[in-house]
Amino acid sequence: MTAVITTLLEWVISSKEMVTQFVTFDEKFWLSPGANWTMVQNGPGLRPQPGHFLTMLGLAVLLLVLRVCFERYIALPVGRYLGVPKKKNQPAAPNRVLEKVFLKHNRKIPDKQVQGLAKSLDWSERQVQRWIRRRKIQNAPTNMVKFQEGSFRFICYETFFLYGLYIIPSKPFWKDTKLCWTDYPGKSVEADIFLYYHVEMAFYISLLISQFFDVRRKDFVEMFIHHVATLFLIGCSFIINHLSIGALIMFVHDWSDPILEFAKLAVYTKPSQKKAHPQSVSKWITDVGFVIFMCVFFWSRLYFYPAHLIYSAAFELMDAVGPAHWPMHNLFIALLCLLWCIHVYWSFQILRVLFSFVLAGTVTGDVRSDTEVSSADDREQTANGGQAITRRRNTSSPNES
Repeated sequence: MTAVITTLLEWVISSKEMVTQFVTFDEKFWLSPGANWTMVQNGPGLRPQPGHFLTMLGLAVLLLVLRVCFERYIALPVGRYLGVPKKKNQPAAPNRVLEKVFLKHNRKIPDKQVQGLAKSLDWSERQVQRWIRRRKIQNAPTNMVKFQEGSFRFICYETFFLYGLYIIPSKPFWKDTKLCWTDYPGKSVEADIFLYYHVEMAFYISLLISQFFDVRRKDFVEMFIHHVATLFLIGCSFIINHLSIGALIMFVHDWSDPILEFAKLAVYTKPSQKKAHPQSVSKWITDVGFVIFMCVFFWSRLYFYPAHLIYSAAFELMDAVGPAHWPMHNLFIALLCLLWCIHVYWSFQILRVLFSFVLAGTVTGDVRSDTEVSSADDREQTANGGQAITRRRNTSSPNES
């Protein structure tokens, strides 16, 4: 027992010491053995500096302002032209009894409770269930709001992808990841990689902020963890000059995002007899986009990312600096693995959508993470006096790196 307590106390003291080293940017924690901040920050060419983070924060604010302008003056008119519905859902009729129970059970009323409510209100169970469904979706954002948000994300993701496609394949470390660690940690930063880092960091800062004001999605927690982990990885890799491997990781994560966002935009559109495209075109874009996204996502994030990039950061770096490990390196690898675990979780969500796609012959819900909490439940359509009922379950599948 004494040994256990002693070990626990040693761990607490060690953890406290490591936190102190992290906060104070102690070289023993952050850098490889024998390296110092002078080697990282001073020298010819561009070098990462603490003041660069203020520039990234300023760019994030600029992106938020651009987003507001884009959604209002560009995405909204385009959405109207494409026939994206703007009408809100029909609200549930006011009912104090049902409202009280609805809030008490956090929007999920048990079936037994539904039976009791039906008897007390002299309603049928179907009427109570219909009220619950309408109450859940009455405050759900319209497709127009989701179209505006998705349009800006699509423009950003596509821009990042095209820029990465322009600069990354010409780099020597694209063909041989061992070259990421040449002259580490005193390697100078090329201007295009430097800009790539600044814009990506600013974009994810804006995503983290806007997540609390955007349409609340079913995978809100997973996306929050993803954004925090991504920002931490980008920021820390910038500080310790892991920019070559970091640029590769960002580029690989940008492959599937534009495809996903474009497919989601097609989901939001609605055919119009006057100006919009035929419904078959929207359906085709959604279905084909989902299949392409799924293939790209599985290959890039489940295979290429861990097999080449995590491997390079974990093992090829050791060939450059020696076999020693240091705390920041271990934390960096742990976060890369955490990001991969999030991808695995999202992959299961994609497979759920794929299963419904095979059964229904089309993607019936938003692909990836676009199912909102308020609209993730079964929806019921009653035809001819309520004799026929069809149910549709919206499912979510993976965002945003």
